[in-house]
Amino acid sequence: MMRIVLLLFIVTCGNVSAQSSFPTNPFKDVVAVHYADSMTRLKLQELSLEEKCEEMAGPKNFVALNMKTLFAGKGMAITPIGGNSKSGIPSVYFTDGPRGVIVGKGKTGFPVPMARAATWNVALEQKIGMAIADEVREEGAGLIGTPCMNLLRHPANGRAQEGFGEDPHLVGQMALHLMQGIQSRGVMATAKHFALNSLENSRYTVNVKIDERTLQEVYLPHFKLCIDNGVASVMSAYNKVNGQYCGENNHLLNDVLRKQWGFRGFVHSDWEKGVYSTAPSIRAGMNVEMMIPKFYKYSVVNKAIQSGDLTLAQIDSLIYPTLFTKFLFDYQQHHIRIKDASDHRKLAYQAAAESAVLLKNENHFLPLQHDKMKTIAIVGSLLESQNEGDHGSSYVRNKHYTSLLTAFTTYAKENHITLLHDDGRNVKRLQSICKKADVVVVIAGYRFDEEGEYVSRTGKPRKDPYKRPYGVFGTIGVGGDRPSLSLKQRDLDLLNNVTRVTKSVVVNLIGGSAITMEEWKDKVPAIMMNWYYGCEGAKTIPQLLFGEINPSGKLPFTIPVSEKDLPDFPLKADSITYGYYHGYTLLDKKQIKPAFPFGFGLNYADIEIGEGKVTNRFQLHEEDTIHIECEVTNTSDISGTEVVQLYIGCENTQVDHPIKLLRSFMKLEFRSKESMFAFFRLPVKELAYYDEKTQSWKVAKGDYKAWLANSSDVSNTKPITFSIR
Repeated sequence: MMRIVLLLFIVTCGNVSAQSSFPTNPFKDVVAVHYADSMTRLKLQELSLEEKCEEMAGPKNFVALNMKTLFAGKGMAITPIGGNSKSGIPSVYFTDGPRGVIVGKGKTGFPVPMARAATWNVALEQKIGMAIADEVREEGAGLIGTPCMNLLRHPANGRAQEGFGEDPHLVGQMALHLMQGIQSRGVMATAKHFALNSLENSRYTVNVKIDERTLQEVYLPHFKLCIDNGVASVMSAYNKVNGQYCGENNHLLNDVLRKQWGFRGFVHSDWEKGVYSTAPSIRAGMNVEMMIPKFYKYSVVNKAIQSGDLTLAQIDSLIYPTLFTKFLFDYQQHHIRIKDASDHRKLAYQAAAESAVLLKNENHFLPLQHDKMKTIAIVGSLLESQNEGDHGSSYVRNKHYTSLLTAFTTYAKENHITLLHDDGRNVKRLQSICKKADVVVVIAGYRFDEEGEYVSRTGKPRKDPYKRPYGVFGTIGVGGDRPSLSLKQRDLDLLNNVTRVTKSVVVNLIGGSAITMEEWKDKVPAIMMNWYYGCEGAKTIPQLLFGEINPSGKLPFTIPVSEKDLPDFPLKADSITYGYYHGYTLLDKKQIKPAFPFGFGLNYADIEIGEGKVTNRFQLHEEDTIHIECEVTNTSDISGTEVVQLYIGCENTQVDHPIKLLRSFMKLEFRSKESMFAFFRLPVKELAYYDEKTQSWKVAKGDYKAWLANSSDVSNTKPITFSIR
């Protein structure tokens, strides 16, 4: 039976409607905009300079606010921005973060954003945004520091897990739908970190050099997508861009954000060392200094005005967007009480299940068969860890986490399987257990102190690689960028010790970004990436291995054979140049085959993407829309899911272009032996490049190729050809 998929994917892969009383983009509501503008102008006349300065910064009593919640184990307190009860101006209460609310106890710990990017499921991401927003409102906050949109220039970036991958289109789609879910529930979203924040250890000091075309085409399109669709606020990055700190970068904040894109929301700094000046930052359009006022406090601003460095008119212009956005979003503390968050945990479970990427499945080793696997062993140092990712600004304190050992123990009991387990320290004991098992599941990967936000500048590597480090409040570890993309030596030793005594091995990788595996991948028949999988994710892993869940995840980045194939990534850098190519576009340019390409992921079904075709015409103009379609068929007897990815490349033009770029995608679910047609509708103008000479976007005239494939490896895919004249 054939189903016709009537989804028109116009670059954005469609919008998912969310039933809510709050608009996702109130900037398009003429009545709301008029009201917000009128109220803002009225309040500007009422406020004194000192009161205006209070709208320009976080709270003076930040430390006192947080001491109580930190000692109670509830994390960072919600942080007020501005507010004046006398004038009827509310405070905006801020919280983080990318994988769930960091305030309070018992919040839902979702898989990290990189894992959710691997689902390629924008509808699911929007639902997660709604769930996170409801938990934000339960704490009385109204502004959350997400989506995190740092483009993954190199997978060693410590905060890679907080972003959505290496491709601007995929990042933009996931971030857009997360943002829309959040704002549909009456919470303001923050697009961060603006811009070029792709190194962690040097984030405070590094100067990123970049040409304008690379900036506009590679590192900004995903931000623009959220701006165009009404994101309330933007958080600036710590680093410098072309010699200026982002917090006082006139080109980024004024030229690009305000003038080119027409952003009407407000910009706030990152939390420590996000602002370095008073007059330059104010003139550049940095609206709010976080977290404690230093350069924006009344005494400093007043002195700048008295000296002539600033004017009162500039102060009014600066706080206008903040007040305007408050009134536009009809901001208030929309408190709600969540009686039962089980639906949120179901979303976390679904995200973990859909994020799993099956990288290798030699001779159909997976799924495991219950009647053949009477005894299984699960080994590694992460079996009992609450290993959900970074313990910096994205750390969620949830109460419902299930460990891997607990999940496998429960599964084994329910299915009458004998379960053995070991942490791998004692080689003799480890190998004895492995010999007794029908299959050995090796859990290998990283922990929060080995990649993530660099939350301790004095932290040192531990002598004991198995010991979990905890400092004050359980959050201080080393974190930061990774010096290597390979597994830690403890896991390399573990794999060697296991594969010496058995070949019946599955490796489940835990982490937030690419892990190279050339040292050992040929020694095992099956490899699966399970990420930092959230509070419910451990339950999905045995179900994935035994086929109760068919893995459907796709890599949101490229895994190289060698780190030498990637751009330079210094662990300490005062200056670095970002080039036009990275990830799959760089490997395409160099004609280097990756270990696993961007967009790659196996599943247990056999799904074939048929030959694509342009259905309207082969010669197009800039105002046209390209119509592309193909038939997709599940030839197997089991249900499965496939992500059809549309890549387009430009040939025979005088402009340097990547060999191909992801331009759209759609995720399809199939019953056994089922076929569907996938349709894509792509405006030609979305193929434009940035012309630095004219400072404008242009569509190159010439011949183009398009591929409909299941990854960026299109070597066995017949291209579709068309021309733009």
